[in-house]
Amino acid sequence: MKVTLEDIRDKFDALCGDDVAREEISAFATKAMSADDIGELEMDAAHSDIIWESLTYLLGVDLQTEPGIYLHSIEDFEETKERLGLNIK
Repeated sequence: MKVTLEDIRDKFDALCGDDVAREEISAFATKAMSADDIGELEMDAAHSDIIWESLTYLLGVDLQTEPGIYLHSIEDFEETKERLGLNIK
């Protein structure tokens, strides 16, 4: 499985725009982590730190504090996207 910086940007854009279910984004991150566990995750070496940190964050975007109430807000996603430098193309 190959994950690019653009893939990560797309996932954060989808989260910030509330365009894709959080569970779908978390499933993507879970799949990428599983691929890494068996040595099948490919990342651009120049951006591997950002991609990896993003994947670990995206794993938990569907966490809920109670049914229907998510731990992370849209503002959290926007702040994390900014912190990771994903707003710069």
